[in-house]
This record gives sequence, C-alpha cells and structure tokens, in this order.
Amino acid sequence: MKKLMAITVAVVFLLTMAVAAPVAASTTWHVYDGDSIQDVIDDDASSGDTIIVHEGTYNENVHVYKSLTIQAAAGEDRPEVYGDENFAFLITADRVTVEGFEAHACAEEAEFVIGIEGAENVIIRNNEAIGGVEAGIGLDTANECEVIDNEVSDSSEIGILVKASTGNLIEGNEVASESGIGIALHENASDNRVIGNCVSAYNNTGIDVIDGSHHNLITLNRVTDSEIGIELSDAHDNDVVDNEVSDSWETGIALADGANDNDVLENEVSGSTEAGILVEESTGNLIKNNEVSDSAWGIELGRYRLLGGANDNEVVGNKVTDSTYQGISVYESTGNLIKNNEVSDSGRGIQLYDANYNEVIENEVTGSTVAGILVNLSTGNLIKENKVSDSARGIRISLSNDNEVLENKVSHSGIYGISLVSGASNNLVKENKVSRSGEYDLYWDGTGTGNTWQENKYKTSDPDPLP
Repeated sequence: MKKLMAITVAVVFLLTMAVAAPVAASTTWHVYDGDSIQDVIDDDASSGDTIIVHEGTYNENVHVYKSLTIQAAAGEDRPEVYGDENFAFLITADRVTVEGFEAHACAEEAEFVIGIEGAENVIIRNNEAIGGVEAGIGLDTANECEVIDNEVSDSSEIGILVKASTGNLIEGNEVASESGIGIALHENASDNRVIGNCVSAYNNTGIDVIDGSHHNLITLNRVTDSEIGIELSDAHDNDVVDNEVSDSWETGIALADGANDNDVLENEVSGSTEAGILVEESTGNLIKNNEVSDSAWGIELGRYRLLGGANDNEVVGNKVTDSTYQGISVYESTGNLIKNNEVSDSGRGIQLYDANYNEVIENEVTGSTVAGILVNLSTGNLIKENKVSDSARGIRISLSNDNEVLENKVSHSGIYGISLVSGASNNLVKENKVSRSGEYDLYWDGTGTGNTWQENKYKTSDPDPLP
C-alpha cells in the first residue's frame, strides 16, 4: 500500500510540474537597411522566432537553417535581397515562412533565387523572385510545402521547379519566362497540386510534368503564349482539369512518351498553331468534356503522319470547333474510343488514318469542308450511331478494309452521303439513314471487293442498285 501511494504521489508531482513548466516564448527580431538578415539568424534568433525585415537593400545570401518566420514589414516597400552566390534564400529547415520579399539571384551560376532543400512544411508567399539559372523558386526533396501568390520572372530554365518532392501546393503564382519552362514537376514529383497559376513561357512549356511524376493535380491554371501549354511525359495518373490554355504556338495540351492513365477533363484550349490536345505514344488516357477551338488539329491521337502509338485512349464528350485540318484524328493507333463528341467547322471532322480497331460512336459532326468522318488506310474500325450533316462528304471509307458503318444518320452532304472508294474492300454498310445528298446518298466507285450494303434508308445511289 505504501509503495502504491508513493507512485501515486510521484505521478501527481510530475503532472503538476509539467503543467507549471514555462513554455519558451518566441521572440520577434527587426532588421533594418544596413543590417544583416543572416547575422540575426546566426547570432540571435531561435527556432520559432519571427524576423521582420524592413524596406531596404540587403546584399547577402540568406541561409535559413532554423524554423523561423521571415517576413517583410507591413506597410513598407518590399525589402530587396540580392544574393551574390548560389541563391538569395536557401531553406534547409522545416516549418519556415518567407514572405513579402523582392529576391534576386545575381551570380551567373545561381541555382535558385529561393530554394527549399530537404525541408518540410515551408511556406513561400507573396515574393518576387527574379533570375536564377535552374529555377526562380525551387523545391528539391521538399515535402508538404506551399508556394503561394509569388511573381517569378527571368529564370533561365524554369520558373517554379518541384523536383523529387511530394505533397506540395503551388497556387496563385504568376510566372513569366522568355526561354525556360514556367512550372515544372520533375523527377518523381508526385501528389502535388498546381492550382490557379498564371503562366506564360514564350519559347518553352507552360506547365511540364515529366520524369516519373505521378498523381498530381493540375487545375484552374491559365497558360498563354507558350510553345506547349501543358505537357505530360513519362507521367501517369495525373489529373489535368479545368485549365485555360490559349495561343500555344505548337500544342495546347500534350501527352507523350509514356504519359499513361491520365485524365484531361473540362479544359478550354484555343488558338494552338498545331494541335489543341495531342496524345502520342501513350495509353489509357481519358480526354473528356474539353472545349477545343481555333487550332490546326483539334484533338490528335498520334501526330498526323509523324508518330502514332496512342492506344486504348478514350476521347469522350468533347466540343471541337474551327479546326483547320482535323477536328479529331487517330493516326497509327489502335483500340481508341471516340464517343459523344461534337465536332463542327473543320476540314475533316473525324479522321482515322492508318488506324485499326477503333470505335467512333455517337458523335455529332457538322460543317466539314472535306468529310464528316473519313477512314483512310484503316482496318477493323466501328463507325456507329453518328450524326453527320452539312459536310462536303458525309462518311468516306478510302483504301480501308473490314470496317463496319452502322446505324449512322447522314444528311445534307454536298457530294456523297456514305461512300466507299479507292479499293475499299470487305466493309459492312448497314442500317444507316442517308438523305439530301448533293449527288448520291450512297456511292461506290467500282473499286474494291466484298463490300456489303444492307438495310440502309436512302433515296439515291451510284451504282443503282448497289451490289
């Protein structure tokens, strides 16, 4: 009993001491023009303290290796930090905040303007980062950090770089680059969120997700005047959702070289000199509910006459308008589903070229100047339940074999409604409704063998009757 009482008394004493023990108070330090931020970090501040930096010019490299809040004084001009070595700010401690600075990297070999290396839970907010060779703001093996509301410009290679890092938030930044990439997720950068940034990269890619970077969210960004607006390469299971991409002088959104199983959803892509959305050498992607306009090619699976290998993708529910050449095209690619898209005012609405065993189903195609649906040099495709109207040719099968054209509605074609030409053989044309064609509803040019015409509703054909 005495032993139990002694233990009880000891526990109560320890709990009382724990409650009564004072918590070390944090200290706020002030740095003025002519002082050194680094000196305060080295000599005065402890982890948990705040350093207020007042307006002025600070020619130093600031290495933050303690958990500190370093922020510009409220109501004053931004303090300017000019780093003359490899960085202006280098952060290697967890739980650091750097806020409100104009930071410059002056040395030619400067890697970052603001860099985070091997740290977690760092906040970089409301700074201007100017210069930098590798990046304006760089995260290297940095996790659960936030880069918010910064302005980044004049970096040689990348505006904001997230490398080998996870769980970071890149939000509300303005990034402008004359030669480099705007925002980059590289080297297994995974589970990051890139949200609501404004990016222009005049001679490069706006947002770049490559090198095994997976499970990232790219959403609500505005990307303008870039070579490629958003690019995924060797990257899987990323979500590219509700971005606005305009005036890319090559491609709006590109998935290439093993960009597999990504979702590209509800984006607005306009004014691309080449493709609005391009998928090449990549599989299992979902391209859904995007609006693509005023591009040379609207949505491409395989780069037309250059590179294929876009297999087993789904292109569903997109609206494609005013494409110079093809609204949706499939080149040297197999197993794709093209379904429930609206394609208008293109040269060729939907084209399959050297593309086998794809399904083109329930699309609505209008106003194509060459053909609504064109199948060239292709085998084993299903063309079913599409509505094609007001096109020069409705559905045209050329140099293609063993395709099925079923249950389509084709009307107001300038020349032919459905035509088999140039040696097309062993195709099945069945249960289609074709009306009001300029010359013939159904047309066969007499080449090719083994085609079957069954149970179609039409008024005119050449030859009449069809074989």
